[in-house]
Amino acid sequence: MTATRRTVLFAALVATLATVAAAPPEHPREVRSLLDRVASGGKPLSDSELQALLDLMPPQEVDVSLVMVSAVVTDRRGRAVPGLAARDFRVLEEGELRPLAWFSEEQGRSFRVVLLVDVSGSMDGDAQIEGMVAALRPIAREVGIADRVKLLAFAGRGPVEISDWTNRSESVLETIRDIPRGGRTALADALVMAAGTLPKAPIERQAIVLVTDGLDNASHSTAAEAIDAARRIGVPVYVLGLADEARVIQEKRAGNSPLMPLRAIADQTGGRYFQIVSAEDADAAARRIREDLRHSTGSPSRVRGRDG
Repeated sequence: MTATRRTVLFAALVATLATVAAAPPEHPREVRSLLDRVASGGKPLSDSELQALLDLMPPQEVDVSLVMVSAVVTDRRGRAVPGLAARDFRVLEEGELRPLAWFSEEQGRSFRVVLLVDVSGSMDGDAQIEGMVAALRPIAREVGIADRVKLLAFAGRGPVEISDWTNRSESVLETIRDIPRGGRTALADALVMAAGTLPKAPIERQAIVLVTDGLDNASHSTAAEAIDAARRIGVPVYVLGLADEARVIQEKRAGNSPLMPLRAIADQTGGRYFQIVSAEDADAAARRIREDLRHSTGSPSRVRGRDG
């Protein structure tokens, strides 16, 4: 997303707002008070109140559904519309108005990103690996002291963790050159497992950045299952599709691209698809991803109470 766009994130408690069999005994009044406020359409919860509510509601006692909605708000020229508040939005479910439980337009928060890199046989060449590193370098430059990245690599099987969470993104990139390469491409499986490495943290900014040049030819999971896994924890998937000029020309002549399923995964999780041919493409992708992560928490997700 460019600087002329802004993302605001808000949440609505939909479905069964007041089906609390028994609030946790140690905090019954606090939980009941917050739930009653939401159900009555009162003042939206603050970040701390939302997190407290999620922390205090065991799933066996509470049946509450949260839908996290990320909205990009611009004028006709694509410029950001500043100063938006909860009162400027309405959430409808089958035509019925639902109250907003939480609203946030904060900017500049830290983020967590899983870098998911394809090391299958099609990437078994110095030029391919250098292209991958070059595509990720602009993103690595955006990682600040409070941000965290994790590197996962995949081929014919699920991803292997190459580095744990760290803010030393440039060092992480250097390890890519040493990863063994070869085999088929189990892309959907890798996405499902990568999503599982991220916690359900609805008010934190996190994402998966997938870098690949090819098709999925070895997964047991489907693209729909990969999308569902990302949606469950509210994680957008950004895809960097590596290509060269010859491939771009060939795909234009053919009228389609074998990477179209990846575009669908990005779109349906609230992420973006980028075709990376040049350094300029990589820079533009990094800028858009940075703006998205600094201004939003990700794609819609459905949370029922809290995992126990």
